[in-house]
Amino acid sequence: MTFPEKSAAAGAILGGLLWLIKAGATLWFGVQPPLIFESAPLLFALALIGMWVRLKGRGGWYGRLGLWLAWVSGLAALVQVTAFRLAPQLVPDQASVTLLTPVVVLAGIGSLLALLLLGIATWREQTLSRPWHLWPLAMTVAYPVLMALAVMAEGALELSASQAERLVEIPIALLGLAWMRLGFLLAIPQST
Repeated sequence: MTFPEKSAAAGAILGGLLWLIKAGATLWFGVQPPLIFESAPLLFALALIGMWVRLKGRGGWYGRLGLWLAWVSGLAALVQVTAFRLAPQLVPDQASVTLLTPVVVLAGIGSLLALLLLGIATWREQTLSRPWHLWPLAMTVAYPVLMALAVMAEGALELSASQAERLVEIPIALLGLAWMRLGFLLAIPQST
């Protein structure tokens, strides 16, 4: 296994672990540790770039566009984490829009779109063993579905703001576990 593939596995596992820690801390203590959630997309970008490396040039335009989006979302995540640390006044919250808002959105949505495109390339080229070659695509579908279910449950259950915030942590924890699983899949040497 090459260094980029090992780095990809580590990025997915550590990024997923950060989301799991963030969700656990918010669920149990009601406090989100600083920069934990925001740092994960930087590691996810590393995992996505490693998925492209695993394709060995066979991903077609899905792979190339996925790689490009992985780099762009990774750079956006780096800007986001740096700004959160050095210019906290630029950090948007749920009720405000700042100069940093497009960067935050790009870091999140960019990695999701890169996961979709690289997931299609992985599925087509079968660079993960069966049935796991579908895992990146399943993760892409799970993102919006789990978040939508949390939002619908929040509205249906008439939760307080604190309870509603904690409810969103459940999908984040599940998605963190999914990223960790992807990391373990990427750590398995590819059979040729």
